[in-house]
Amino acid sequence: MEGGSQTIQPAIAAAAPRSTVATRIRTWWLTWQRSCVIGVAGAACLALLTELIGLVAAFGGRFPVELQQHPESAVGIWLQWDANWFTSIVRLGYAANTHVPVGPVTYSAAAFPPGYPALMRGVSSVLPISPLAAGLLISGVAAVALLILVVAYSDSVIAAAGVWAFYAARRGHWVTAGVLTAVATVTKIEAVIIVVPLAVEYMAARHWDWRKIRGGLVALVAIPIVGLAGVAAYFQATLHDPLAFVKAQGAWGHTLAHPWSTFTQDIRNIVGLHWFERDTGVAYTLDVVAYGLLLLTTIYAIRTMRRSYWIFMVLMLLLLGFSGTLTSTERHLLLVFPMFIALARIAHRSAWIERGLVVVGLPLLVYSVARFATGHWVN
Repeated sequence: MEGGSQTIQPAIAAAAPRSTVATRIRTWWLTWQRSCVIGVAGAACLALLTELIGLVAAFGGRFPVELQQHPESAVGIWLQWDANWFTSIVRLGYAANTHVPVGPVTYSAAAFPPGYPALMRGVSSVLPISPLAAGLLISGVAAVALLILVVAYSDSVIAAAGVWAFYAARRGHWVTAGVLTAVATVTKIEAVIIVVPLAVEYMAARHWDWRKIRGGLVALVAIPIVGLAGVAAYFQATLHDPLAFVKAQGAWGHTLAHPWSTFTQDIRNIVGLHWFERDTGVAYTLDVVAYGLLLLTTIYAIRTMRRSYWIFMVLMLLLLGFSGTLTSTERHLLLVFPMFIALARIAHRSAWIERGLVVVGLPLLVYSVARFATGHWVN
């Protein structure tokens, strides 16, 4: 009996951790089940809608025959704008994409940091799929983690890494938070600003007692900086210019400028494009509206939300305001998850606000999807 007891006890001890893990998973699922189902279903519907519009625009009513004869056409419609740049980087490298003339402007792939192309190359090397399909798979996985973008753009990876970095920091996992911030940074350089609000989280967890600073803060700050230095070293090795990723932004109008210049430039873009005659003016208008929305929600957040969140929002306001143009502001804001928390709280206070967001948002969603699927520029 004594020997049997000694045999049974280790078995119980070994089973206990598994039971605890299973309980945690079940608790997590019960808490997030509704949100996950809605998010995944929404992302799937958005992807299917984009696919359908793109196929109809490209092949008309004969698209089922086209898909039967050329199944790769289902993936090909996603090769739009930034996805073109990423797949070209994977196939040809940066050196072959440093001088790409488009009209009077010469663009460089160096504006796109190597993090996302590296993921695409890695996945397409392991799996028998194209770089574009790899990008869609990566963004799809990130979209499930964050329940947003499914296109082969880097934004879903950046936003997912940013959100999970905050989650790790809130739970005291500072090295993990630093690694996730580095992932976001090597995918989009601007994401390095996440370090500041995370450092605020670190100090808040220690009640702002400087004597309690430990190696966690060093890791939190140093790891993303090492990632940024790695990007500079990569471009030094490939393009012989460690700041190529900064200089390349100028072709897209992103240069250091005071906010007044940034806003007046966008207003000139809207007026000069004759809003009702050329729908590109709609995109510029939405940029300005998105910035205004960030400003309003930041004011709300300063009064009602935790310090690290509104500091993050203020930093994005400054980053965009001094960038020389508000182009693609909507995509930059995907990183700023506290803005969406603020919007949700505001909408929760009034059914009319919630309905208004839906009434305005759904048509804009359909409009943007239709433009993207047919090869037009959207932010």
